[in-house]
Amino acid sequence: MLLLLAAFGLQGCGDSGPQGPGALSAVVESRDASVGAVVLSVSGPGVTGFQAVGSTRLFSSGTQRVVLVGAGSGPLQFNILVSDRAASAPTVGVVEAVDVTNARLGVAGLSVRVER
Repeated sequence: MLLLLAAFGLQGCGDSGPQGPGALSAVVESRDASVGAVVLSVSGPGVTGFQAVGSTRLFSSGTQRVVLVGAGSGPLQFNILVSDRAASAPTVGVVEAVDVTNARLGVAGLSVRVER
C-alpha cells in the first residue's frame, strides 16, 4: 500500500501545468485611464483564435489582429485559444486604443497580461 501511494505521488511531481488545446486568459491593463476599445497585435506559435469574456465585444481577422470594445467601465478581457497551453505564451502588443469617451490614448501606459 505504501509503495502504491508513493508511485502516485511521484507521478504528479512532473506535472508542469495544463497541456493540450485550450484557452489562456488575457486582460488589458492601464495605469492611467479606463480603456474603451483597443486594437491588439498577437504573435506566437499555436494561436488558433480568440473568445470574448464578460461584456467585452471582440472582433478578429485571423489570428494576428484583435479589436476589443468595452460595453461598460470594466476591464477588457478575452481568451486566446491555443493548440498547446503548455507552450510559450503568445506575445500581445497594443497597437491603438481609446478611452471610454473615444479619446485616443497613448499605448505606452497600456499592457496585456496573459495567464494560463
